Amino acid sequence: MRCTAERPVCYSFGMRAIVIGDPQTTHQYFLRPLRAAGLLDDSDRLRADACLLSVGDHFDFKSSAGWTVTDIGQEGIAILEWLESHPPEQVGILMGNHDACRVMELHRITDDDFTAARLLGDKTAFKDRFPDIPTPNIAQRDFSSFSTAQRAAVQRLLLSGRMVLAATGRTASGRSVLVTHAGVTKRELALLGIPDERSPEIIATALNAFLQSRLERVREDWLAGRPAPLDLSPVHLSGVSGREGGGLLYHRPQAHLEGWSAEHARRFHPSWLPAGLLQVCGHTQHKKMPELLDAVPEVPEGALRSLWFDGEIRYAAGLVEREDGLWMVDSGLNLSDNPSLLELAALDL
Repeated sequence: MRCTAERPVCYSFGMRAIVIGDPQTTHQYFLRPLRAAGLLDDSDRLRADACLLSVGDHFDFKSSAGWTVTDIGQEGIAILEWLESHPPEQVGILMGNHDACRVMELHRITDDDFTAARLLGDKTAFKDRFPDIPTPNIAQRDFSSFSTAQRAAVQRLLLSGRMVLAATGRTASGRSVLVTHAGVTKRELALLGIPDERSPEIIATALNAFLQSRLERVREDWLAGRPAPLDLSPVHLSGVSGREGGGLLYHRPQAHLEGWSAEHARRFHPSWLPAGLLQVCGHTQHKKMPELLDAVPEVPEGALRSLWFDGEIRYAAGLVEREDGLWMVDSGLNLSDNPSLLELAALDL
């Protein structure tokens, strides 16, 4: 590790610095690419010369192995516990929308309530009985493995500062990059009061300070075991009855925004990415890109990808190092036989 007096930030120079896409899979599948890359010791712990950043979304995935939603939910907790068991200077944890919903939309739902919600398909009855959950489909799909134990884990990680909104890193060429779950657009910079800022370090600091300020509003309630929703609006918008959430942790790039509300911000046009800011994000696998963009190239299974705007939308397999754009690292850990990891020259955790 190296710290400088000019900027009191510790970077992982001399260590292998790895960013891993959305860990929506089993604990063993999560460890698989780390093991293949030689990052784990004989006890399946991170080697002392490696550091790791998870880009968020640690819950909810499909299983073809006959697993119950309870089994699936336990896997997410196991991954978070494994990450948390490493020191904070070695492992960083970002919050994704599947993590956030546990303490936002689902802040007062009990296990019994959610089991009933998952089984209730009637939209009218659902809206009356479960006003905090946006739709029956969300209960059956995006929130499907919820448990109060997951909510407690997310609360603990947030209150301790182990789960944050943003981190930064350095590429092999020395370029600084911002890492968030779903990417930052001009909208979020304006809402943070820094519309012209392009320093990844300053933007990450602003995002994490914003999160901490909102956590202080619920800290006392959470520590006392009282239900209280984390409010990150307007940067990130919680879902409400009849409408899914939007903003920082939910939005995805899309070529045509007809029918999408700019205020709700569930989609963003790639031209909204801040010029001069290179970013790393998860949240969107390649399989979703054909429906989001007009035309996409063939991309190998599990590959990292690049998205940028230079007057036209550009999308490619592999990492295209420019002064701006997105490196997309959700490589489908639960689906791919060969998921890719992003290796940087350094990480600031």
